[in-house]
Amino acid sequence: MASNSNLQDILKAHHLTCAICSHLYKNPKSLKCFHTFCESCLQMYIDTSFKGKNTFPCPLCKCPVEIPAHGAKDFPNNFCVTNIQEVVQAEDKKQKESRCDICAYEGEHVKANYCCIECDEQVCTECSRAHKKAKLTRDHKLFRLDEKHSDEYQKAVCIRQLMYCKTHSEKRIEYYCTECVQTACSKCIFQKHSKHTCKDIEEVADETRQSLKRGISNLVASKTVFDGCISKNENKMLKTKDKTNDLKKLVQHRKNTAVSAIQNYADSLIKDIEINCQEDTKAFDLLTEEMNTTRASIDSTCAFTEQVINHGKHVEVINMKDQCQARIRELSKTNAAPIPNEVISVLSKEICTKEMARQMLGTLHRIRLIRVFQVAVTEGEHLFKVCVAPNGDIVVGISPKTDWQKRKISIYTSEGVRISLFNMDGMSGFVTLKDGNIAVAQMSNNKVSLYTRKGTMVRWFHSTKPTGIAVNRKGEFVTTSPNAVNIYSQAGKLQQTILDNTKSERKCRNSITTSINDSIVVSDPNDHCLRVYDSNGNPQYAYGAKGVGEGELNSPRGVAASKNGDILIADVNNHRIHLVSPEGKFKGFLLTKEDSLNWPQDVAVTPKGNLIIAEHLGKVKIYKFL
Repeated sequence: MASNSNLQDILKAHHLTCAICSHLYKNPKSLKCFHTFCESCLQMYIDTSFKGKNTFPCPLCKCPVEIPAHGAKDFPNNFCVTNIQEVVQAEDKKQKESRCDICAYEGEHVKANYCCIECDEQVCTECSRAHKKAKLTRDHKLFRLDEKHSDEYQKAVCIRQLMYCKTHSEKRIEYYCTECVQTACSKCIFQKHSKHTCKDIEEVADETRQSLKRGISNLVASKTVFDGCISKNENKMLKTKDKTNDLKKLVQHRKNTAVSAIQNYADSLIKDIEINCQEDTKAFDLLTEEMNTTRASIDSTCAFTEQVINHGKHVEVINMKDQCQARIRELSKTNAAPIPNEVISVLSKEICTKEMARQMLGTLHRIRLIRVFQVAVTEGEHLFKVCVAPNGDIVVGISPKTDWQKRKISIYTSEGVRISLFNMDGMSGFVTLKDGNIAVAQMSNNKVSLYTRKGTMVRWFHSTKPTGIAVNRKGEFVTTSPNAVNIYSQAGKLQQTILDNTKSERKCRNSITTSINDSIVVSDPNDHCLRVYDSNGNPQYAYGAKGVGEGELNSPRGVAASKNGDILIADVNNHRIHLVSPEGKFKGFLLTKEDSLNWPQDVAVTPKGNLIIAEHLGKVKIYKFL
């Protein structure tokens, strides 16, 4: 157990020392965050670095603080620190004069062994016995001098500190009027509050302390939430750094296999990755700093409120109640900022005979998950299709597990708010049109129907067993069927039929899209490949074969084309998105299962160039290219 002198040193070091000047407080001033500094130190801090500005950051927690009109002197005094200073100074004085106050009245110098808080006197052993026997003092609590460092003594000293009435300076404040919400002495009660409900000051102070304690417990819960968010944020930052290191190693490996002519390009690419890493981790660092700032504010508020509870005089506790509770409520409502998703960087192979360095080292593609929302599906239902309307709304196709004839279309905003839902029996595919309508391929009905966004049919035209549908730059409808690709005019007249001459016995034309040059891209999940035709229907190439390696697929479904002509493929059973050049060369995996991608059924590109992915179990994920 520490000695009393050690307690005084601890109080001076941790509660009475200014963090700016490292000396005992002189005229201590409290900031909004409840951190305390000398008035002169605060004024010097403001004048030195923030002169002419409206705010300045707290020197300890960086919480923004408004500068008062007349400078630091307008900040509130920290009466708790002042009270502790008075107690410490009084104790220091009494330690130097450790003699019995009663014996001193008779001119005797006898060493004191006890102290009475009620009488504010130190007494020797003999006088302490008399003190306990006297009628007026027998209920007083005596402490041994070596107990002054105990919590019980410090609390008793705080409780016995008395305040006097401002109106009747000779009277102690002993009551609290609940109707006037103010403290009062016995004369005030008689003169102004005789018909009011008044309570004992100690009872009200105890109730206030309990109320503040409950507020602190709420902040402790908030502190735990912030601890978890800070930890999650730091883990994501480490994950970003790990991925960056993996990419650097990959670049280095490819660099080592290249000729000396590509050395300069390799160095510049590594430099780009380093810069990107700094930009990515800077956002996490700033968020960590922001949350640490709020976390520090919670700590300082808890510490200050505990000082009020443990060291404040009754009136001061009551007077500080609203301020403390307001700060507690403010911080309790403070939510941790959302943790940004880490940037997913991939290094693709870029096949380019004219640029050997780029061919060997690849091109850096960077995307970030910016939003995820869950489509409302019932048990057994799953997503099979996604498109983007011209205004950015997201249109998804929902299919039951057993009867695919009973499918639905649901439309969501880009923020994930559902706009409409309607049934679409026999639907095998759909595409959004420039006028906002939706063209639906209905295989079982041998037709293509045009619907409004609310599910009202506008018109239809005949099409033989359409399994998928797209629209080219001319506004023509391009449909797939088990044995052919058909092109229809805007009016629904058949313009061209492209027969499938492959020898596969399990033809399954699934998803279709058109590229920037009106090339037709069709996925075939049964043959685990992609087939591409030019705008005249001539076969260009087939991409993929069953497998798990680069350029290999396992039941590919949705396809989409980017603005530069690259093709994106939803490789369902391999849980990844392929990036393929317009010439059919594998460029890389944009996303994989390691990026939490699960059963991607379809993929689409928004007018702004964002990537939309529909997962089997109902999640829609939106990624932004950086």
